[in-house]
Amino acid sequence: MRIIVPASLVTFAPTSNTIALDPPFNKVKEVDVLRIRDDTTNEIIYDRDNRSSSITVSNGVISYTYANTYQSSGDDLQVELSSNFYAPPYLLLLSSSIAFAANDTLTIEKYTEVLDLPSLPYSGNCVVSVTRPLENTAGDLTIYLYNQNKTNTSDIVDDILEILTVEMVTGAPTNRDFIVSGLGAGEGTIKVGAKFAADSGAATVHFTVRAL
Repeated sequence: MRIIVPASLVTFAPTSNTIALDPPFNKVKEVDVLRIRDDTTNEIIYDRDNRSSSITVSNGVISYTYANTYQSSGDDLQVELSSNFYAPPYLLLLSSSIAFAANDTLTIEKYTEVLDLPSLPYSGNCVVSVTRPLENTAGDLTIYLYNQNKTNTSDIVDDILEILTVEMVTGAPTNRDFIVSGLGAGEGTIKVGAKFAADSGAATVHFTVRAL
């Protein structure tokens, strides 16, 4: 099995011959890197089975020896890792928030942008941790988890996976952990929605997703 690092977690700097990987892939070691391909220029920057070029890895930054003056930081890279690189228990997969402004209606669901969920070979279960802010009049918080899937016409649709409830506790923020199965199934991208039981002022909901 090969793991493809999501493009949004790769920063390519050909002027310095480096490729930086964002968490959780910043834990990668040299032995984990199988292949690096520049899909824009159709070139192989590194292939572990063909040592015509070499790499070193330090703190999530891959330094490579392959040289091409036509490469650009905007090129599309495909970084392939061995399945030996895996998500240890409770490894952070993503962290984000949903902010309701003072003029927003808290009883109307508000969504995140599309979020990439790294395609790590974890069990398929994850822990979704939600923090309901200190807000004494908005009532319970409802969280909606959506997987993105392609239809027969190749359109991307948001399919509801789970609906979670975080109860209001007067005078304190509320933290709840939920075990969720199947998050990221489909296209590997998700959306998260939130709404409150009653309208009130500005409020920001924070959440994280960790692999089990």
